[in-house]
Amino acid sequence: MGCSRPKSEVAWVNIIASRCRQIISEYIRIQQTHLAAKHAPLIARYQEIGEIVNHSPRTLLLFNDDLDYYGYSLLYYGRFSAKEWPRVEQQQLEVQLGMRELSPAERFNKLYAEHSPEYFIISKSLLDDESYKDLKHFLIETFPSKIEENTRPGRYVVFDLQEAQQPLPEQPE
Repeated sequence: MGCSRPKSEVAWVNIIASRCRQIISEYIRIQQTHLAAKHAPLIARYQEIGEIVNHSPRTLLLFNDDLDYYGYSLLYYGRFSAKEWPRVEQQQLEVQLGMRELSPAERFNKLYAEHSPEYFIISKSLLDDESYKDLKHFLIETFPSKIEENTRPGRYVVFDLQEAQQPLPEQPE
């Protein structure tokens, strides 16, 4: 026969389980409040970036900061979507897989043909990274920066891709 517990024991288990759920819910609420307060300046910066790019889904993104490596928080709080510019590791993998290495101009032209981006957002840490020196040169020489923020939190540059300063290189056939 099955083992049955007295009703009073089942009642106590339910009371304890209910109280545990309440404690866990309160802990999560406190953590979320704490995180929101801790990252409030960064979240405000993300919202500002979203406004700068008019919440455009036609944006290229190469971003990382203290809160997140890929810029997902920027996209969420800035209320826009973007096409990610491949990181150095991704570009190296393409070459290892037998694809031709693309210059920043060639990669831009390819992405431009597919997505017609209006803005390029890049974090200053990546723009100043030696691994991205060719991209930095291409962006600075080709497009005006709409805004450059050099203070913490959220150091970034937004390039306006609608206003090329010089003709874009032709796409190879």
